[in-house]
Amino acid sequence: MTRIPHDPSHEVSEPDAGAMDGVPRQVLIAELLDLCDGFFATAGLVVHAELDEFLISRGLHPRTALGWFCDVLSWTAAAERRAAVRAWPQA
Repeated sequence: MTRIPHDPSHEVSEPDAGAMDGVPRQVLIAELLDLCDGFFATAGLVVHAELDEFLISRGLHPRTALGWFCDVLSWTAAAERRAAVRAWPQA
C-alpha cells in the first residue's frame, strides 16, 4: 500500500470553540456516517481494494468483507439520519 507523504501546508486549523455547541451528538454521528457512506459508494477500485485488504487484515471473510462493510455502513447511516431528524428536526 502506497502512503502519501505528509504535507504540513495541508494542516487544518482548529474549528471555533463553539462551532458545534447545541448540535446533538447524534446529528454529528449521522453526518459523519453519511459522509463516509457517500465516499465509499463513489470511491474507485483502488480505494475499494485497500479497504478490502484492511478489512481482511482485521479478520473479516475475504469474500464478504467489502460488501458487508459497505452495506452495514449504508444501513447505519440511514438509521442515524432518521434518528437525527427525530432528535433535532432542523438537521
